Amino acid sequence: MSDTIYSRIAGTGSYLPGKPVGNAELIAQHQLESSDEWIVERTGIRARHIAPTGVGASDLALEACGPAVQAVERKPAG
Repeated sequence: MSDTIYSRIAGTGSYLPGKPVGNAELIAQHQLESSDEWIVERTGIRARHIAPTGVGASDLALEACGPAVQAVERKPAG
């Protein structure tokens, strides 16, 4: 018998803050010399979600935990 301990991913969750910001809006806001077509062609990105000032990665992770826990149909301990 092996003493090896394995882990598995039982559920995942995700969270996106705020409304999506499209390339055209981003270009206009920051007065960039670019275009939606240029960005999409090179990166595939059409929009992004930008977290408000003061919101950290841990805050986003906390929001994503709910769907992850629900995916495995368990209640968090504590």
